[in-house]
Amino acid sequence: MRIGVTGAFGYVGAHVTDNLLSAGHDVVAVALCAAPEDLPSRVTGVPTHLADITDPAALAGAFAGCDAVVHAAALPAAACAADPALALRVNGYGTRVVLDEAARAGVRRVVYLSTYHVYGRETGRIDESLPARPTHDYGISKAAGEGECFRAARLGELEVLVARFSNGFGVPLAPSAECWSLAFPSFCKSVAQTGAIVLQSAGMQQRDFLAIPDMCRAIEILLGSPAPAPATGDTDIAFNVGGGRSLSMRDAAQIVAGEYEALTGVSAKIDLPPGTQGAPAEPPVDYRFDRASALGYVPTGDLAAEANATLRLLGVGR
Repeated sequence: MRIGVTGAFGYVGAHVTDNLLSAGHDVVAVALCAAPEDLPSRVTGVPTHLADITDPAALAGAFAGCDAVVHAAALPAAACAADPALALRVNGYGTRVVLDEAARAGVRRVVYLSTYHVYGRETGRIDESLPARPTHDYGISKAAGEGECFRAARLGELEVLVARFSNGFGVPLAPSAECWSLAFPSFCKSVAQTGAIVLQSAGMQQRDFLAIPDMCRAIEILLGSPAPAPATGDTDIAFNVGGGRSLSMRDAAQIVAGEYEALTGVSAKIDLPPGTQGAPAEPPVDYRFDRASALGYVPTGDLAAEANATLRLLGVGR
């Protein structure tokens, strides 16, 4: 297939581009800026259409000849919090522009990369039957993008599928990737630079962590799955995609510390705020992905291996 990838040079988008190339697809990159020079050459070498996804005129023609589009372009969480209006413009209206252009180009299917944050909750059982009730700017803006997907699906312009990812983590394809404020990458960077991981809380909050290779496999499955039924309800085209394992932030820090010791032979410190050492465990998260499982999705990613590779990218163990 010929597949357009928006945000093709970002933290996740670069992995998506690289994975699709490995699977034998032709990829057209759509990006706001030229590819960073530290990305692998086969990623930077794909045909590229530079455009702001909120500008219909700039995006015109981006998907010519494409069979499918993976819409990975998005304003990240920190930037959404800093500018909620821009968050809605990029993640909401920008998604509408992408969908409209894909329909004009005769694209058959669009896979929209969304987030579990649209649910507005992070513990207990989370499945697609729950309503979207986001509580912060990133989740709100991604839910707006989902709304555009549901609209396009109901109009019958496109086959649209929504992938609601949990907390993705994988070794960046380039050190310049905008990922270092996220939990696992920030732990890796901290221990690489200082030999210690400093938690800002007791670290007992639970999250479902998802290896980026599993995200890429889920995208391939959704690209090749049977055509969805007409979208008549808010969950018909939405698929949770998780790692299937609840970890505390302290558990995540321990994984990174263990890989640091394996690479250096030196124990890494995990610093907790005073008085939080014996904090009780918080309720686990049961992020259900039964609908994706029914299509053949099985998470097999190794978070320790991703942490090890990230540390080596940062120069640890050399």
